[in-house]
Amino acid sequence: MKFKHIFIASSLLFSINAQANDYFPIEAGDEFHYDKVTFGAETQGIKQMSVQNSSGEHWKLVSDFIGLGQKWVWTSEGNDILYVFNADSGYGESVVDFSAPEGASFATPLGPCNHTATIAARGESLQTAAGNFDDVIRVDFSGDCYENAIDSAWFAKGTGLVKWKARGIFMGGSIPSYELAHGVIDGNSFPARAELAYSMNLPSQRVMINQDGVIEAYLSVTNLGQAPVELRFDSKQHFEIELIDANGVVHSAWSTGKFFAQIVNYKTIETNETLTFGGELALESQVAEHLDIGTYTLRLTFKGQTTPNASIYSDAPVVIEAPVHLDSEMNHF
Repeated sequence: MKFKHIFIASSLLFSINAQANDYFPIEAGDEFHYDKVTFGAETQGIKQMSVQNSSGEHWKLVSDFIGLGQKWVWTSEGNDILYVFNADSGYGESVVDFSAPEGASFATPLGPCNHTATIAARGESLQTAAGNFDDVIRVDFSGDCYENAIDSAWFAKGTGLVKWKARGIFMGGSIPSYELAHGVIDGNSFPARAELAYSMNLPSQRVMINQDGVIEAYLSVTNLGQAPVELRFDSKQHFEIELIDANGVVHSAWSTGKFFAQIVNYKTIETNETLTFGGELALESQVAEHLDIGTYTLRLTFKGQTTPNASIYSDAPVVIEAPVHLDSEMNHF
């Protein structure tokens, strides 16, 4: 199926008044980030898809359509056909009709290496780093060559393109696939932000230096959500505690003198479970002869994150600060 592409004042026009296709609902502001997977090994942030430009209500210039580079794509709500503009013919030509039954095939404008698309399966389930997807349609492609050839693409209802696999002959290597890792749809980040609550257990504001010797600080992290949450740490140091004076000078740090392996590691918090992080901080100055009496800031920084490594949506560190007054009890003789 195809329709003539009409240019008026640099606009791409089509007569159907609707919004987005359920299986490719990309809009301006949406972002999709895909990881390259070969033999089960992931390379993060390898492909990205977003709307670079738009024309009219339905035409969007997509930055990288199924790994084939920039394409003008037309989608609409109430019309399950996905169109791509063919500059050679001047027409918008259909790639696939998502309402078609299994086995239905379509001629595509995606070049000789991808000239036919077939609905290979409906109602599949698929899991990627971005989450679990149901109601997935797998589309298989065929063609006469292997350059930029696509073997299969998976489209999830309500999300869009969640995976595709290349087709070709790779000497000494594997044929890669690309899986959705994270992104933004309609202003909402996915994977969904974890529902975590943080609370800090601190000593009273007045601490006697010549009696206590140390100060304790602990952070409790509680999972209020309906599913387990995986926390990622970029090293074996899961937190930091610092004592800072009014001039911003760090006098004491919990990590001083400690060694932490620089390896990514994880902790899982089950639903309604609380994990506690923290410890004791020595009441001594690491930059001066001694700590002066006065008011300081006690800062605890939590280094766990709930988003994928190297994600542009990485969580900001959780930092909790509280004032503490250091005093000295007088001895009477």
